[in-house]
Amino acid sequence: MPTSHLVSPTTSDSMPPFQNSHYMPNSSPGFEHSREDSTSSLLVDKRAMPKHWRNEDADVPALLRPLMQHLFACLCLVATGRPNLKLAWQRMNSGNEDDFQAERIRISTMLTNVNIVGGLLLATTATLLTTGPPRADIIDYNLAGPYHCFIAAFYFTVTGVMAGCTGLLMVSAITPEWVRETNMGTRLRIWIMLFLLACPFLSVGLGTIINFLGFLSAAWVSKDYLANVGCVFALAIPLSIIALFTFIQSKL
Repeated sequence: MPTSHLVSPTTSDSMPPFQNSHYMPNSSPGFEHSREDSTSSLLVDKRAMPKHWRNEDADVPALLRPLMQHLFACLCLVATGRPNLKLAWQRMNSGNEDDFQAERIRISTMLTNVNIVGGLLLATTATLLTTGPPRADIIDYNLAGPYHCFIAAFYFTVTGVMAGCTGLLMVSAITPEWVRETNMGTRLRIWIMLFLLACPFLSVGLGTIINFLGFLSAAWVSKDYLANVGCVFALAIPLSIIALFTFIQSKL
């Protein structure tokens, strides 16, 4: 047999290609899985709500902590319509611009509604301060007590409308980065931001209550019997509404 047709089994043509993936770096499924897990954990940590956004107050003395937590929850409820900032943080860091815009529009709508109510109350209070009662024998709201209430109500209502306009101007120009790093970058700034957003509602609400008390006091000191009885029912109705609202908001 001619030796020229013999092929050595050790030649490169007979060797299979090197395909053992167990010895190839960075190609192991376990390595890829661990790398994806570490990347996702970094994203979760980056978007986790920071400590100063939470209603914890760990730095506050234990005796005052429940009071501060309830106060923070009430301030969040008045300012944003929710008892905490968890959903606001999620929408701000969802990566979807529409989520943040929806939250911004919701806050702007709340401030606009308060401004509308404040404007109506302001016009009514100004009328009561500048005109006399049509029937002073029934309700004389130009007496010293009711008139002082109307002056105070006018002041608080003007303050609420001004705060509402300031809040609308502030909310219309914010961005997620600006809120995270500037407006609400520290615990103190969060308290201030929530107070500024809640100030229109608090001021207009206080003005409404004082205005209402002025009418009640004028009706109570009236010599008309129906006016005396009517002020009792007028006081009972809003108190009942507040009690019912508190009842449905309480946990079962």
